Amino acid sequence: MPRTAQRSSTGAPPTPSDRTSDSESESESALDRNLVFLLIRAGARGAANDTKVLAKHGLKVRQYAVLTTACTRPRTQKELSDFLVLNPSQVVTLVDELEDLGLVKREAAVGDRRAKLVVATARGRKLFDVARIDVGDVHDSLLGHLSPAQREEFLTVLRRLALPNG
Repeated sequence: MPRTAQRSSTGAPPTPSDRTSDSESESESALDRNLVFLLIRAGARGAANDTKVLAKHGLKVRQYAVLTTACTRPRTQKELSDFLVLNPSQVVTLVDELEDLGLVKREAAVGDRRAKLVVATARGRKLFDVARIDVGDVHDSLLGHLSPAQREEFLTVLRRLALPNG
């Protein structure tokens, strides 16, 4: 039977709200298999949670990403731009902000004094150590409905998608 001719469970013709409900179900079922939508939605939920917790530390999500990198594997501004998939001018602004806060500094890269390596200061490392615990708690909450094995499998697959060469 064509969709417009379907009847409700009472035998009555479908009402506009029945059609809306069917339409919502169809769009939800189509989106629950759409990789990009799911990644964006999960990322948006995570970013919203991270935004709240990082604000307590005076940081924004992108600033935290730069600080994390500066603390764990310092990179040049160009490498940061490539790794974080940000425009180089955005990275310069983020590094400037973190430098103004005394959390990172620029150092000449070994082998190319023109390239600037972004390195955490002692104050930046201390803030990162504290913020990382709070961010971890938020991530645990977001992934809390997964078993430890599911969580590890999910993170492994996500890393393979996000960092195919790493």
